[in-house]
Amino acid sequence: MDLRHHRLTILVLALLTTPLLSATSSHTWVSGDGSDSNTGTRTSPFATFQTAINNTTAGGIVSVIDPGDFGPVSISKAITIDGGGAGGTISFTGAEGVFVFAGASDTVVLRHLTINGLGTGNDAIFYSTGQNLIVEDCVMENFTQVGLGVGSGTPLNLVVRNSVITGGTLGLRVFQGVGPDQISVRGVTISGASQVGVFIRSGLTEISDSIITQNLVGLEADGGSTINVANSVISYNGTASISLPPANILLSNNNTLFANNGTGSGLGTTLGFGGQPKTAAYADDKPRPNQP
Repeated sequence: MDLRHHRLTILVLALLTTPLLSATSSHTWVSGDGSDSNTGTRTSPFATFQTAINNTTAGGIVSVIDPGDFGPVSISKAITIDGGGAGGTISFTGAEGVFVFAGASDTVVLRHLTINGLGTGNDAIFYSTGQNLIVEDCVMENFTQVGLGVGSGTPLNLVVRNSVITGGTLGLRVFQGVGPDQISVRGVTISGASQVGVFIRSGLTEISDSIITQNLVGLEADGGSTINVANSVISYNGTASISLPPANILLSNNNTLFANNGTGSGLGTTLGFGGQPKTAAYADDKPRPNQP
């Protein structure tokens, strides 16, 4: 064997004995029976969302083949995670189930997912940075602090559709920041918060066709924010709503006093249009539930 053929033989043997690394793809897959040592194709799916995202190109899709628990995830780029017909579960016991810190022009989509804090995890979803976060057909449950938190360090856009946020201290929480944030909520049930179902401190939040129920306080606006609620039910809360200066809450065509103890306006503005008449608890800025 001459030297050229000898070198070729060594190269071929090296290629045959070297493990292949997973190449990034625009569409990867996970399965309850998958493995993170797989390649992420539909016939060789990963086991966790984090590995799938790490091996998916920006703007790509992670899909679920069959039910499973795919673990907590941090997202730093534009991506879609779609549980599809099977649905995907994210169980977590730490700070966040989903932590989004994407780029300023990135859109992140979370669809058909159940995010479960198992009674010990802090926040189901925390949206820190990015251009858009879209949450569709998701359930956020068994968390101890915030169901869906918005950081407001930069202006953020959030859309939540056909989802459920239940339990914890706060359901939807928009923190005070440079904003202004734009939040759109439609077809969402927010229930069981030990403090406030919807607590907004930045920008404009629009809520429609939704149910805010069984929270200590249904709605609270603070820090110059505005909450606009239409065609929704605000029921069985300790207090329906509270607005603090210079915040505003606008209520139109809602059933807002059904079994609530009152509607508190602090020194901010709460205006009702249509629906049931409003009363004014907290009109003289009486002590109110503790604010985080």
